[in-house]
Amino acid sequence: MTKVVRLLIINILSLFIFCACDSSSQPDSSPKGNHDNRQCHDNTKLYIGTTPTFDCLPLFIAEDAGIFAKHNLHVDLKHYTSAMDCDTAFIGGSISIMASDLIKSEWLKQKKQCDISYFSTTNAHWQLITNKNSRINKLNQFGDKIIAISHNSVPDMIATLFASSSSNNSEKFIVPINDVYIRYKMLNSALVDGACLTEPWSTLSLKNGHKSVYNSKDDNIDFGVIIVNNKYAHDDNIKKMMSILSSCYNEACDSINKNHISSYSNTLAKRFNMSQADIQKLHDIKFRHIVQPSVESIKRAQEIFNKIK
Repeated sequence: MTKVVRLLIINILSLFIFCACDSSSQPDSSPKGNHDNRQCHDNTKLYIGTTPTFDCLPLFIAEDAGIFAKHNLHVDLKHYTSAMDCDTAFIGGSISIMASDLIKSEWLKQKKQCDISYFSTTNAHWQLITNKNSRINKLNQFGDKIIAISHNSVPDMIATLFASSSSNNSEKFIVPINDVYIRYKMLNSALVDGACLTEPWSTLSLKNGHKSVYNSKDDNIDFGVIIVNNKYAHDDNIKKMMSILSSCYNEACDSINKNHISSYSNTLAKRFNMSQADIQKLHDIKFRHIVQPSVESIKRAQEIFNKIK
């Protein structure tokens, strides 16, 4: 398949995805997506945006294992397959908490004037995975290859690094595919030469024979964070619930670390649309308790964002 044909397919799919997301306005509790942008907040419940990525796994376990219920904490987990849709909900007010990254946080603060605070760092890191058929081993070998990213985020940062490391004008072949499922499937179908992915999709891609040429973990920055829209966090009852959420999150992390990821196959199948075969490919990841991002990490993310914005 020629590059022109692949780009045409990608552009058509991107347009289809955008139109499908834009036309959806009703809440959906299934893993396919949830795009309710109404400001539905009250001070008796926490509205949290999630995506099918492992930075959200402690939240899924806290709900599925009854940890929230045990602590009498009322939480509405709103599920999005696209980080862009989750961002829209966060900006619009239908969620007040979401898993994100430090680059995205700067975009929200500087471009969308969101008043945010950090609930915690997460274990999230992003890799640039190349298709096994492309025979790419280093960033500067990309040339005019096609790479799939999500916008205004760590993957955007990685794409900028990818473009600057290539001798050719690669930037025009960086395509936004915000739906993580589609980005993963495009890599495995060889529609793109590379894709920016986080867990569990990065591990599954490597297990499928693809190759990692960049890992954000090597930058020694904890890019993954859970952020709060302060517009909805000033109420005393909300603050009390946030404190309980911390305890629930930590308890879920302890449970995952003790029982292993594969013990939660029902949650993985339900929340990530994963097959049992793929679940068996996953390796254990140690999940950290609630901890604030360092001043150095935030400052570094600000510097990176100001270069790529």
